[in-house]
Order: sequence, then C-alpha cells, then structure tokens
Amino acid sequence: MRARLGTSLGAFFFVSVTAGSALAQSRPTNMPVGPASARERAAVKINTAGTHIEKKDAGDEPAKKETRAPARLPWRGTGMSWDHSATTSLLGVGKDVQSVAHEQYVQTFSAALNYFIIEQEKWSLALGAAPSFSVELTNSSDTTTLHEPWLNDLPVSAVYRRRLYANEEKELYTGLSFNTSVLLPTSPASYNAGTYLTTSPRVTVFQTFPILGQKAKNFQSFSVGVSARWDHRIGRADTAVNADLNQPRMDSRGSTFISDDLSFNRFAQNSLRQGVFVFFSEDIVGTTLQFFASLGLNQNFLPALPESDCDVAIQTGCVNVKNQGTFTQYGYSFAAGFTWFPSAEFGLYLNYANGGGQLGPNGERRSVFYNPNAQFSAGLALGIDAIYEVLTGPRRKDPFFLVAKKDDKKRLDKQVAAGF
Repeated sequence: MRARLGTSLGAFFFVSVTAGSALAQSRPTNMPVGPASARERAAVKINTAGTHIEKKDAGDEPAKKETRAPARLPWRGTGMSWDHSATTSLLGVGKDVQSVAHEQYVQTFSAALNYFIIEQEKWSLALGAAPSFSVELTNSSDTTTLHEPWLNDLPVSAVYRRRLYANEEKELYTGLSFNTSVLLPTSPASYNAGTYLTTSPRVTVFQTFPILGQKAKNFQSFSVGVSARWDHRIGRADTAVNADLNQPRMDSRGSTFISDDLSFNRFAQNSLRQGVFVFFSEDIVGTTLQFFASLGLNQNFLPALPESDCDVAIQTGCVNVKNQGTFTQYGYSFAAGFTWFPSAEFGLYLNYANGGGQLGPNGERRSVFYNPNAQFSAGLALGIDAIYEVLTGPRRKDPFFLVAKKDDKKRLDKQVAAGF
C-alpha cells in the first residue's frame, strides 16, 4: 500500500494551537494574556496549569467579578477535529504535472485525549492519545476499495512541560516540552507490513519576545522555537513483509523460493527530524487569530543490504556487489497556516504544507516550498472540555487546544515535518 501524505496534514493545526498552549504555560503565573492594569494584575492570580483562580485584595475598591476563567479542567486540551486535505494540483494550483495518480482529497476525523496527572507552578506532566481515521474521496491507488476508511497509527504519549525562565519586567519567557510518544501500528500500512511499534521521543524549546509589550492592545509578543524528533521502528524485517503472503519469487541464481516480502525497499529503521518555527497570536474584536510557520529537515537512516554469496549470477559466475553499509536519505519541509478562534470552544484553520526528498524523480533539487505533493488543508476543531465548561460555568477565557497529530510512517518523498 502506498503511503499517504493526505492523512498527515491535520498535524499543522496541531503545531499552531499546541505552540499557543505551551507558550501560555511559560508565562509567569500572575500575568494575564491580554493587556491589564496593575490593579487587575493584583486581583487575579492563576497557577501555571490554570486549575484555579485565587482572588487577592485589590484595595478599597471591590474586585471586579470575572465572567470568564482560564482553562481549569485536568483533562483540558481534549477535543476533536475534522480535517480536509487536498493536493495543490487537484485544486489547480502550481505547475502542471504529467500524472495525476498522486492527487488526493482526504477527510480525517481526529480526537485528542489529554489528562494532566501532575500540575505544579512551573511544570506539568500529562498523558495523551490521538486516535483518528481517514477517508479518501478521490480514486488513487492507496486503498483496496473506493472511499475505503482506514485507521491511522495511534500516538500515545507522556508530555513534560516546564517554564525554564521568566522575566516579567523584560517580558521574556522560555519554555520546554518533552514528549515521549509511542506510535502503535493501527493503520493498515503499518500492521500489514510487519511493524510492531515505533518509538518517537521529541523535544521542543521556545522563546517568547516582546513586540510592543503587554500594555499594548495589539502586537504584544511573538515566539520562536526549535525542535528535534527521533523515530525508531521495531518490526519483523527491514522491508515490508506479511506472513499471509506466499509469493513465488526467483533469486539471483534462477532458483524459485517462497517469499512474504511485499516490497524490497528498505524501511528507515531510524529517522531524525529537526525543525524551527515562529508563532504569533493576536486578539481581534473578542476573537483570537494565530499564525505559524515552520521549516524542517529530516534524515532517514536505512539499514545495510544483507550479505549474499552471489549478488548477481552471470554466465561466467557470480558477481558480488560491494556492500556500502548504511545509507542516509535527506529531506526537508515547509508549513504555514492560520487558525481563527471565534470563541474558546472551537477554531477554524487553513494551512499549506510541502515536504519531500532533496532530489526529485528528474534528478534535480526540489524546492523546499513546493513540489507536486504539496497540499492545502482546512478544518474545524472543537474543544470538548471548553464546551463542558460552558455548561458548568464559568466559561473559558482563551482557547486551549491539543488537537490530534497523525503520525503515519511515510516514504521519503512524502514526508512532512511541521517542527513538532
């Protein structure tokens, strides 16, 4: 089964809102997100996790009653998303291509399950999972039947977040996020190819800088960050194999043997990704608009070819090809997008993403910003926890979304890394 790029593009909404949520936790606990007077800052104190509000004496004048509060549930960040992804050529954007076999329009339904098990003033520890399934509405060769739904690989994670540095006077904040993700092979492309498990630890460090400062109504600050991710695949073989397949094949000597190989292309048993990103959030007439952009590099480390006593058989005997050992494939990616939150309970997003190997099929170097596999994605995200807070009160003040990120194993020419 050919790997799918379309099932991954909901990830870019995750980059935007996750950065915003993590950056919010990096701020000093007694500082509001928006502009506030000294009296207002003294009246409300919020802990890092946002679980309770403690009123303080604000002077002779009684404190103004808050009608909204920060996210406070231990399972905040739990939500759902409905993503629509399509290749740019399918939408008539970009260069004309000779083949349309790569064109896809995919809908993906995702859930993000999150629970904070430890919450301290400067750090927190949360457990999460992100089940999702996709349906391709075009007619590519990815699935056996038309419009066949498929499950994506299931990421399960423990996430440690910490505020490393905060200077309220200079409005500088530094944060760290360490994610110990494990990808369970619930997608047909993984469990039908002999994958048992993929470990995927990730680390992100971000820094917030002031623009006009907290006293300004707009353009208060922006954030930049760097990230790294290492994937290690555990499976039956270095290639895609299926125990139910008994295919007669011929070896280099002309002898027939029974094989369970689906493909002789080697899997990257280890992959390393690095990314840089910029994040900006702005309050506009009671709504929130967020922007992100990211660049990524990735290295896929392929295992060495197996040793053989006869690599190629010719009339005069056997020829053995010198084993070059491990082989590294390189690629890069770019992503950018907007997310608009009309309220804290839901958001709408529009993203663009491109990723692939450094060299195209024609042997020329590809652009980091565009290739025929580039895609647009748009969708809706719902905060289940925020809706619960509306029903139980008080209503949430700011969005806090950790929408599912799909982690499909992809071929090098279809990889997209969004910095997280």
